[in-house]
Amino acid sequence: MRTKRTVLFILGLGLALACAPTPHPDRDAVLATVQGLFDAMLAGDGAAAAALFTPDARLIVFPRDGAGGSPNLVPAADFAANLTAAPGELLEEMFDPEVRIDGDMAMVWAPYDFHLGGEFSHCGVDLVDLARIDGQWLILSIAYTRQTEDCPDRAVARSPSY
Repeated sequence: MRTKRTVLFILGLGLALACAPTPHPDRDAVLATVQGLFDAMLAGDGAAAAALFTPDARLIVFPRDGAGGSPNLVPAADFAANLTAAPGELLEEMFDPEVRIDGDMAMVWAPYDFHLGGEFSHCGVDLVDLARIDGQWLILSIAYTRQTEDCPDRAVARSPSY
């Protein structure tokens, strides 16, 4: 009886692993574009950030801590141009990103933590819409929430250079 259960368990596990979805072949490239933006933010490199956006891309900022009101729309070009004027290093770290891809369209949904000048600032969720244009994944828009309370206690995976 025990051997039969063991065999059934092993067969079930094998079937589950065989049926597990395989990641989309473009998943890493999509995530590399988003991570590239975070790297440009950390470096204060507006030109590198701007190169990852489509010309008419927007950032959509939802009010802090669900305070209500309309989201704030920021042209991505303005965001990139202001990176060099940041009052400290901008470290954004995403966790457990969910990536969806259909043809030349992709989206990344990921909780994040944000540190400014080495200090925790806020957390939230990023929603990044991307398009593959001439073989390169570019950011069409980023919508994100910001909250300062009830943020998960997560270890930042990499250290900024301060």
